[in-house]
Amino acid sequence: MEEPRRWEDATLEECEFSVRVVNQLGRWRPGITLGELDQTPDEVLLKVPHFGRKSLREVRELIDSVKPRPPKPFARVDIVRVLRLIEYVGPRNLVEQTVARSIHGTWPKTDAGLRITAVTIGEFPESLEAYAANLKQD
Repeated sequence: MEEPRRWEDATLEECEFSVRVVNQLGRWRPGITLGELDQTPDEVLLKVPHFGRKSLREVRELIDSVKPRPPKPFARVDIVRVLRLIEYVGPRNLVEQTVARSIHGTWPKTDAGLRITAVTIGEFPESLEAYAANLKQD
């Protein structure tokens, strides 16, 4: 089985360059590949006779379109702990059933004298630190 060809090994003639780019670079360095062009500094290419900025832009854009991009790094992951206080007021057996069901994500109807109050203390470390500072002052 034949290995797939690498983008760096493609010659000018195999790419979709304008006739002007193929002619000017082909006269300057016959058989030059995309990999060699990619490694050639812009200043060197601009010294090729009749090869200007427009031709350079064409070369760089084509190389950028075929050159594999490195994978993007993952965004930084922060672990944020949020403290949620829930107050249940009502008959003990109903409170216990409600707490048990809420853990499993099935909230019962809140009738029969049961009142539920929920408060989020903080969402981000800065909020938690500010809240902790307020607790110490009280």
